[in-house]
Amino acid sequence: MVDIKDVLSFNYYTYKKPFTGSDNGKRYRIVRLEKEIQAEEGTEPEKEIVFKAFLWKDVLAFEKTPEEEILAKEFDFTPSGLEQVVDWINTTML
Repeated sequence: MVDIKDVLSFNYYTYKKPFTGSDNGKRYRIVRLEKEIQAEEGTEPEKEIVFKAFLWKDVLAFEKTPEEEILAKEFDFTPSGLEQVVDWINTTML
């Protein structure tokens, strides 16, 4: 079972570095992602920052695993969003 302490502190992710780990036959990757959101027509797109978490079977590295075998989900880029990432990793079955 992954604990919140296992995925480093929230501040780590402000440096835009991914974090990877494994637990009980599954691997995970957590990244900070900046997404552009189109507001109203004729206005500049806004940026939203989220956590994006990936989960796959512990067989291959992320880069070598076929995309269709990787689950992905986005979460709010907040400390509670990071807790939700950990809960998702722990409760999602592959």
